[in-house]
Amino acid sequence: MSSQQYLLKRRQAWYVRVPVPLSAQAALGDRKEIVRSLKTRDLKEAKQRRHATMASIYEVINEAVRTKNSEPQSVEWLKLQMRRLIKDHTDGVIVCRIGAVFLFVEVLS
Repeated sequence: MSSQQYLLKRRQAWYVRVPVPLSAQAALGDRKEIVRSLKTRDLKEAKQRRHATMASIYEVINEAVRTKNSEPQSVEWLKLQMRRLIKDHTDGVIVCRIGAVFLFVEVLS
């Protein structure tokens, strides 16, 4: 990685700028890049903080793609998923995440 690759200076603060892959742009509302502040004015400090911040940005990108790919396709699809969960649990409460939705279902025996 070059000395200042992915770094951006705005006013007196340093930021990290990560391009969003084409395959992930739709999942992030067609964003072409993500920019995060490194909360420092010092270039040396910015270079040290860059990698951790980039890692967290890539986690955001990956989670957005996973969520987008797991969105329910229809009400019937959602019903099928819930039937499968209920079939596997005879009592208690099921907490599951389907796409961006958290479902809490109490299964009565």
